[in-house]
Amino acid sequence: MTPIPGSNDQAVLLDDALSIYQVAQLKAALCARLETTDTLLLDLSTVTEFDGAGLQLLVFLQQEIARRQGTLKLTGASANVTEALSLCGLSKGFNSLDVLPDTPTDAQPWVEDEPAYAPTTPLEA
Repeated sequence: MTPIPGSNDQAVLLDDALSIYQVAQLKAALCARLETTDTLLLDLSTVTEFDGAGLQLLVFLQQEIARRQGTLKLTGASANVTEALSLCGLSKGFNSLDVLPDTPTDAQPWVEDEPAYAPTTPLEA
């Protein structure tokens, strides 16, 4: 996590990975920033690893900042972040998400053609 100099929005560049191994420490640092500002700008352009814990962190931050009547802005979303948000149906939930050029935005959620289990005979009562 690197502060971006000259930013009024408490801008932070999230470096490399936003995964289970970094989220606890990152959450504490970002929550400390929320004590001094009501707007947080997260630059996700260098995030190369993004998992469920990273997704949970973004959702938590969005909810926490909304509770405080502040603003969360995401910018420069890497392909990994954009794809994960899209696959989970959350890309529209982050209204200020700016996508990097050359980042695929047409990712569709995976939908299974047939259910994993389909009984061949109806269950009897």
